[in-house]
Amino acid sequence: MNYLVVLLGGGVGALTRYLVSIFIQKFVPNFPLGTMVINTTGAFLIGFLSIYLTEVIDAPPNIRLLLITGFLGGYTTFSTFTLEGIGLINNADYLKAFYYIVGTNVIGFLFVALGRFLGGLL
Repeated sequence: MNYLVVLLGGGVGALTRYLVSIFIQKFVPNFPLGTMVINTTGAFLIGFLSIYLTEVIDAPPNIRLLLITGFLGGYTTFSTFTLEGIGLINNADYLKAFYYIVGTNVIGFLFVALGRFLGGLL
């Protein structure tokens, strides 16, 4: 049963990632903002849900598997982040690469902390 829960969450997460990314890239085509938004919002959500689902509502393990392992596992994409970062470097877009790599990591850490803080307030 756990396999199906993760499969369902992962499929929905991957589809959500695709839709959000193509929507955002329409507005900023020359910078991988879509992936950056995906990874930073995913960082916030994993921080929030890790506290909310365990300490606030004590969600059943299958709900945690569905949302954290499944949905967020399919939604966030570290491999795409690294590929796009290398692409910027290979194209000699060093400043963009710096902003993208450092920005995603700094915002990601901050959003996990913010999500955990807000999840603990509920």
